[in-house]
Formats: sequence, C-alpha cells, structure tokens
Amino acid sequence: MTKQRAKTQKQTQHGVKRAAIYVRVSSEKQAEKVSPETQENDARERCKQLDYLVIEVYADTERYRINGRLVEPSGTRHDRPQFKRMLSDIDAGKIDVIVAWREDRLYRGVNRAMLEISERVKSGTVEVELVKEHYDPAIAEVKAWAAGVELQAKRDRHMMGVAGRLAAGKAWGFTPPYGYDYDKATESWVINEDEAQWARRVWQWFGEDVSIRQIRQRLITAGVKQKGKKPRRHVWSFSSIRKILDRDEYYTEEVIVKWDGIEYKIAVPPVIDRAIYQAVKDRLARYKSYPAGNKKQYFLAAGLVYCQACGLRMALVVYKKRNGKVHRYYRCSGLYADLSGPGCAGHVNLIKADEEIWRKVWDAISNPEVLEVKINAEIERLQAERADAQGDCDMIQSKLDEIAMKRQQAIAWALNNVISEDDLKMQLAGFDWQVASLQHELAEAALLTGDHESKLRAIADDLCAKVEVGRELLALENPAPEQQQSIFDFKRMIVQGLVIRIEFQPDKSIKVYLELGDEPNESGKASSISDMAS
Repeated sequence: MTKQRAKTQKQTQHGVKRAAIYVRVSSEKQAEKVSPETQENDARERCKQLDYLVIEVYADTERYRINGRLVEPSGTRHDRPQFKRMLSDIDAGKIDVIVAWREDRLYRGVNRAMLEISERVKSGTVEVELVKEHYDPAIAEVKAWAAGVELQAKRDRHMMGVAGRLAAGKAWGFTPPYGYDYDKATESWVINEDEAQWARRVWQWFGEDVSIRQIRQRLITAGVKQKGKKPRRHVWSFSSIRKILDRDEYYTEEVIVKWDGIEYKIAVPPVIDRAIYQAVKDRLARYKSYPAGNKKQYFLAAGLVYCQACGLRMALVVYKKRNGKVHRYYRCSGLYADLSGPGCAGHVNLIKADEEIWRKVWDAISNPEVLEVKINAEIERLQAERADAQGDCDMIQSKLDEIAMKRQQAIAWALNNVISEDDLKMQLAGFDWQVASLQHELAEAALLTGDHESKLRAIADDLCAKVEVGRELLALENPAPEQQQSIFDFKRMIVQGLVIRIEFQPDKSIKVYLELGDEPNESGKASSISDMAS
C-alpha cells in the first residue's frame, strides 16, 4: 500500500494530479450502505492526504430515464449519466485519477462499466484510488467476477425465496390494494373493513351509472382516507378510483401474480358480491360496444392532448344543448376535479384546436424539402449511434479474445503441473462467468449496429406516398359527405400515426411533438414542430 501511494503522489505534466470523485447511491442490497455525502467526504479527505486537486464530483444518486423508463443507477449499468460524463472528461484529458469509496461504487461484476474503467487504466489514461480498498488493475477483473458471483447468488436466493412463498399460496413481496391489509403472521391478505366498505360503494355507484367525477366528490365529501400515510398530490384522483374498479380480485377471490415469468394464483377474501361485480362489467361492456358513446370519432387528436400547466390528459367532451346544437371541445381533466393549477388551459374549442393541430402537422410533412431534412438528420443520428455501437462491439470482442487466450494458457499450465486441477477449475469457472457477461453486453451493443437507416427510409417513403394521396383529397373543392369523411380519416391517420404528444399552453396556444424527433424529452423521443415550417 505504501508503494502504491508513493506512485500516486508523483505529479503529472499538469502539476498536482487532477482528481474526479465518483459517488453512487447503492441500489443493490448490501450489508454496508453508505450515504453519498459520506462517500464524498471520505473521498475528499483521501484527496487531501494525497495532495490531489479535486476537479469535480460526479454523483449518480437519482433514477434516470432510459428508453422511456426510469432505472436505478445500479453498478451493473454502464449508462449512468454522471459515470458517462466522467468517462468523457477522462478521454478529454481533464482527469488524472478517479477517487471512489469502494470498487463497487464504480461497477458491480464483470460488465461494460468495468471494461470502460479497466481499458483506460491499462492504457495509462487514468488511475483509480479507493478510500476503503486497494485497487490493483492486475486483479480488478477477478475481483469484479467474484463480486458479480456474489451479487447473482443473492439475487437467485431472493428470487427462489419469493417463488417458494408464492407457490405455497402466500401473498408475500407486494403491497395489497385498497380494501386489504397484509397479515405477517399468515403471510396473506385480510380485509380492511374501513377501506372495503368504500371499495364496495365505489363499485356500486359505478354500476349505477354514477360518473367518476361524482364518485370522487362523494368520497371527498365523506372524508374518506386513501391508503398509505404519505399525503397525496391529488386527493382521490381519477386514476386512483379507476384502480379500485380494475380490481377483479374483489369478486374472483384470487389475485394473479407474475414472478420470474411464472403466474401464481393467491387466494384472497372477497369484498363485493356477484350483483355489484356484474353491474360494473355490464356498464364497461356498454361503453365499449356503443358506437355513439365513442367520442374519439369526432376528435382529430384524441388521447394525445395534454394541459401543459396541469400535466393532465385533456378529456373529450360532447355537450348537446336543448336547442339541439352540439358543442365539442377538449377539457383539462382537472378542471372540475379540483386538480387544475395556475395557467390551466381549461376548455379548448374542438374546431379551432383541430385546425391548428392539423396546420402544424401538415406544415411539417407536406413540404418535401423540410421532411427530407428531418429524415436525413435522424439518419445521421442513427449512423453515429451505429458507429459508437460498433466500437463497443470491437472492444468487447477483443476482451473475449483475450479471455480465450488466458483460458488456453491456464489449461497449458495445468498440463505442465504449474497449477493444480482445483486451481484450473476455479480459473475456468471465472472465465466462463466473464464470457457470459461479456456476451450479454455484446448482444446489447449488436442490436444498435443493424441497418436502422434503411428501415427509417422505408417508413419515410411510405409516409411520402400517403401524403401525396392526402394532398389530392385536401385539394378537392366542395367535397361530398363521404369525401369529407375520407379527408377526416386521412388527417386522423397522420396525426395518430406521427404525433406522440400535444400540449395546450396557458394562452391556449399549441405545441405539437412529432415522432420523427431529434432529442428525447419528457414526452418521449420527439421534437416540437410548432415552428419547424418556418
């Protein structure tokens, strides 16, 4: 350890060594959990002891979004935002040494994250200093393999334990819904009568054709408490009431749980009787089968429209006055449910809204030059992504080749009695584990190397053909009723196929997000086309 410290105290060409402190919150089940603050403080103290200059702290402490879903900053993942930023700064020559609390803060097991660090250490690009451990690049991969084996063993034991309980009919490992409590003694759900009585009333009211809005108001007026101790952002939101109505186990007396790809049926006590259950199912069936009740046929952007201020999907409203005149409009779902906030878009006239939505979409796709620019930009992004993925594949394949050589070397040593047969078995097992992990990484990287550009071009060509057909429809003067329906169907097909989100601003102006996007945002992979035509 003294020798290692003497080496790290040497100055670089930049003077004092520039250190990057890396901190990661533990998402794995570990005996030793340490807060990010403690990790950073200990790392700063080590930097002070070794005369390192702390350049920056890279902390992965929050969940982040990958491919539309939130994930934990696990040590098994290489796409942690701050981890990636740190590697980028290392490659840019801004950092000389990484300081972390333990090795498992940087990575867990043999995976791409470990390879990213290992390759840079071996090439002399960066060094690694650990607060609670000694980092030895010669055995780093072996330690990572051992840690991966331990982590996988814990996961296997956990998965088998839960599966065993579920197979025995025990409701273990998941939170019971409204109307039930978990009994630790019997590991089963028992009825919470205070909640169950209101669950029955919700089902009964809905079966009697009471609206969700009225049900919500009745629950609030009665002062009914929701499940859990934490205060809710929205008291008795529409979604929480719908979740109660989705609970078939209230009548079927069993809940189906999927675990590790297997379905288990867990017996639970009933909350409602057959008459209430059937009344709710009949109402839902009437709504689905009654065409006149399907308001989406009148609305161009049904299901895509949101109130920006409230963050809620806007409802489709058809209101018929006594004089027979029909009004159709989009309405913020929170307007009459005490959920709306400052700047709520409120009501938006259907005709004006759909005209503006269509104008923005048509401006974005009807001009062949503008559409070509968007398509080419997306193709360039895919090509860059494919190039990066190909580099990853090459790096992983190189590592697999290196392991194959080490395997042959170990076998040769065993044949020449340099190592024992037990040592050989242990080394081969370690190599097998590394190969399996790297092959998984290789398979993921290979998915990005396909010819996605050709697929995108085919989709774009199909879109262009549809646009040309639609252009003829739109050019018709005084279209007949059936032609008007064809025009609407064409517009709806384009909007529903390309648009992924529409937001009404407080001033009722509209932002449209198109599937052919540039950058990911909160709505998914899309870009605003509000001003694209200009």
